[in-house]
Amino acid sequence: MNDNPYAPPKAKLAEPVSQGLPEAPAEARLYSQDQIAVATFLGTPLVGGWLIAANDKTLARLEQANKAIAVGIGVTLLVLALAVVLPDSFPNLALPVVCAVAFRAWADSRFSAVLERHKANGGARYSWWRVVGLALLSTAIVFTLMFIVFMLFYTFGIELD
Repeated sequence: MNDNPYAPPKAKLAEPVSQGLPEAPAEARLYSQDQIAVATFLGTPLVGGWLIAANDKTLARLEQANKAIAVGIGVTLLVLALAVVLPDSFPNLALPVVCAVAFRAWADSRFSAVLERHKANGGARYSWWRVVGLALLSTAIVFTLMFIVFMLFYTFGIELD
């Protein structure tokens, strides 16, 4: 019996990390982690989830893109509900900062290696103007919807104290 039970395995056990990640086409544009964080802070978690979903769609990860949009919607609704019930003494910037940090960490865990390779291959990212515009647009949409809901509450005599 010549087999050494203490010899390392001869089979290839794992692929290198970079080989398992999808490649973005060189002509494709992606959103960076910082852009996602700023959009989440200035806008809503909805726009942060939408930007993550846009990156996922570019990388042909459609199922994950749908989950990112669902998470963005869910977190936005949660933040709005918290904003209504939190006391007036609660700091105004706490929720947007927490959301921006969380979405940046989420984007970093999903896209950091892909974005590094994309940049090294000459790939581009979207403009900051686009990011800020989308953030402001999402804020306007959410505030308009909130106004409509509060007007409906007022019309039907529902008080939110």
